[in-house]
Amino acid sequence: MPKVKSISVTHFGSAPDIDIDFEDSRREEVVEYVTKKYGKDCVCNILVLGYLKSRSVVKDVARVMRLPFNESNKITALMPPDVNAKHFPLSKVLEEIPEIKEMYAKDVKIKEVFDYALKLEGKPRQHSVHACGIIIAPEPLTNLIPVEIDKDGKVVSQFPPEDLEKLGLLKMDFLGLSTISIIQNTLKYIPEINSFYDIPTDDEATYDTFCRGESYFCFQFNTSLGRDTCTKMLPRTIMELSDVTAIARPGPMINIPHYQHRKDGTEKVEYNNKYEEQFFGSTYGINVYQEQGMQYLQAAAGFTRGQADFWRKGVAKAKYDILDDLYPKYLKGCMEHGIPKADAEKWWHDQREGGSYTFNLAHSYAYAYIGYITCYLLTHYPVQYMSAVMNNVKKDKDKLGECLTVLKRLGIKLLPPNVKKSTMEFTPVDDSIVYGLGAIKGLGSSAETIIERVKEKQPKTLEEFILSLEKKELNKTRLYGLAYAGALDCFEFKRIQIIDNLPFIEKWRDKRLKPPTKTGKVFTDPLVLPPPPEKLTRQKAIEIAVFEKQAVGDFITLHPLQLYAEARGHQRTEPEEFSENEIATMQELEGQYHKRVKVMPEVWGLCVNVEKKTTKKTNKPYKSVDLDIGDRIINVSDWDNTNKFVPNRVYRLSLALDHLSPERHTVIRFQDVTPMAS
Repeated sequence: MPKVKSISVTHFGSAPDIDIDFEDSRREEVVEYVTKKYGKDCVCNILVLGYLKSRSVVKDVARVMRLPFNESNKITALMPPDVNAKHFPLSKVLEEIPEIKEMYAKDVKIKEVFDYALKLEGKPRQHSVHACGIIIAPEPLTNLIPVEIDKDGKVVSQFPPEDLEKLGLLKMDFLGLSTISIIQNTLKYIPEINSFYDIPTDDEATYDTFCRGESYFCFQFNTSLGRDTCTKMLPRTIMELSDVTAIARPGPMINIPHYQHRKDGTEKVEYNNKYEEQFFGSTYGINVYQEQGMQYLQAAAGFTRGQADFWRKGVAKAKYDILDDLYPKYLKGCMEHGIPKADAEKWWHDQREGGSYTFNLAHSYAYAYIGYITCYLLTHYPVQYMSAVMNNVKKDKDKLGECLTVLKRLGIKLLPPNVKKSTMEFTPVDDSIVYGLGAIKGLGSSAETIIERVKEKQPKTLEEFILSLEKKELNKTRLYGLAYAGALDCFEFKRIQIIDNLPFIEKWRDKRLKPPTKTGKVFTDPLVLPPPPEKLTRQKAIEIAVFEKQAVGDFITLHPLQLYAEARGHQRTEPEEFSENEIATMQELEGQYHKRVKVMPEVWGLCVNVEKKTTKKTNKPYKSVDLDIGDRIINVSDWDNTNKFVPNRVYRLSLALDHLSPERHTVIRFQDVTPMAS
């Protein structure tokens, strides 16, 4: 760990924040190290206050005043959600939301709720422990601040971070970063690379992956915004990747087109003064980083480093009182350096409005470097990298589903779990990944016992496998999970035989494990199952495929739509086309609700869920239907309630995109629906 010999707090007015990312599995080692080095009495965690925001304060007051939950929920449902961590204050809610304004004027009880809520809004509600912040003091903390012991036995400050900062105490953020663990675990499969420091940073193929927008599960570049920005900004160096990391976020993202066109020469870069060219020239005249603004202020307005740092804190944390105090100094300094007042005012206003979104360069560059390493591994070692990613997210069903979708895009085959070959984790084998037993739903740590017993007993038949485990080790949930996942396909019976006879197998196992009777009689009948059907019906094949998805999170062996390949013929069935083109059209129409866009070509989908709902405003009933169309699930609204959608059936539909929804990516209505024969 690098040593910090001294920090001059007087120059900056407060100690700086120091953020360090570590392998998430080893973060506690770092905390133990600093505690041991600087003393248990000098190190503590940090208290964080949670405040009453508009929605929560209304709900809390309504509950105390015994307003029915359905009424308080109706009120808060009308209130706008927080945007970029900035909440919509109650004063604006009463001014700008007509329905709430009317309730406030007509309902005495609701008026009383809001009157109390307005007084309580912004007050502390509860406290918790900062996820990663640590205070390191030069002397015992009890000499400096009040502390408490939390329920987990941790020493925690009773002052929040901003008060600790005013006292000049050193705050360090030790963040556990799962990406570093993923990188380390990937390298275990790649003997030719000892450390990620051995990976070259000028690999053309890696930058090509970024520029194609294919940086799936790459740190900081996995989101659709990050991937799309790369296709526009076309990064070819770590520094340009750093620019993408800093600019592809709410606020500065409005500058993406300017960066793109200035870089390719289709838009001229203009500077109002020599200082703008000096400090913003490397980013085509755009203030991307906090450090750029700080250096500009020192040169163009005569700020000290401390004043520039106060400006950074003011814009980053939207502390406008700090900015108002600095403004006269800024304006005077700019004019002394020959900058016209109008230009100076415009720059200050722009930073005041959008500066809270700027990133610091050190943070951005470090993240860009890690993002590059992950993309290099994805580009050159996709099987090994995706195995490590899947092991990291295997407890998150949604994330694991995203991984399985990416495997299909990359052409990586996922092999079903196998009790004879699988380990606890997803394992790369040649150009495929073997599903890990530890990721099968319901198995958990018992998978380790199963793996150990198979290694020890080497069972050759399903009978030998079942009898090698105690009933508590292979209970009903685990037995069914292994069967549904296909992990028992390696034995003599087919999956359909095992699944159809699971109740019989349970009873047989119970008899075989029973101790001898008083007469010494022992049940020794072998496990014999009826032969499988000569030909599976489509619906039976779908049922088995659905069981597999329940156990492992996706269709691995067979997707139900494959059963209708011949019937689908040359119809357009790949959803990726309209997910890029039609959805792009929808994004341009965001906010224009209930505007019919266009009828979609024919689409086939597996019904996975049907839910009866009513609209919030008119209580009109409708059915919300989830359809699996191959690479994702879309939601279809059945407003007529005349079509009887049944889960696990395949349907042919003609669809119409309707509008974007805050809850879902799109709202889709069907024009025509045909259930397919089973």
